[in-house]
Amino acid sequence: MVRVLLSFLLITIGLMVAVSAQEVATANIVDANGKAIGSAILMQIGAKLEIDMKLSGLTPGLHGVHIHETGKCEGPDFKSAGGHFNPTHAQHGLKNPTGPHAGDLPNLQADEKGNAPYTESTDHVTLLDGPASLFDANGSSIVIHASADDEMTDPSGNSGARIACGVIERVVDHSKETSASKNSPSTSGEAQGFSLSLTTIILGLLALVLLLMIVLNVL
Repeated sequence: MVRVLLSFLLITIGLMVAVSAQEVATANIVDANGKAIGSAILMQIGAKLEIDMKLSGLTPGLHGVHIHETGKCEGPDFKSAGGHFNPTHAQHGLKNPTGPHAGDLPNLQADEKGNAPYTESTDHVTLLDGPASLFDANGSSIVIHASADDEMTDPSGNSGARIACGVIERVVDHSKETSASKNSPSTSGEAQGFSLSLTTIILGLLALVLLLMIVLNVL
């Protein structure tokens, strides 16, 4: 019973996170030969962009990860992705006092089998409108490098060749929904009502689970 309640609690929390995401994007990551080696999910939650990646086929060790300024991934060198996303014209490096580039991200760690789960967040870029939006006229992409980023040196932290790349593509576009809703007020009201109802239901389920756990003296 306890395990069931805990599982239900985790599912409920996951649903709350998904509902709270303002925008969602994905990227299919390919290597220099065009072979798919993983994928990324990007979720805008408030001012933070949450990035979750699962990659395989990498050499063990640290690899630089950056968001680049162009949404093109043409192998084998991926120069089509352009430079790092850097609308503020800062210097490179998370540890650089005059940095970082908006697209700079922490290194990822590939294990001995070449697998690399990766979860990070940043407030330097956004999926929403604005000067730091990844959905400007040129789009954007995620690039994986052969070596670790030293997080200091221009232009890319001595992270070596670009070995994998994925174009960031929007999944949810609420701006279009907002635009469409101007022409359909009733639809807008129904959508808002549904969103509020779903959130209320999820919060209610979470409260119920917590109450049951208290009653069962689990907490």
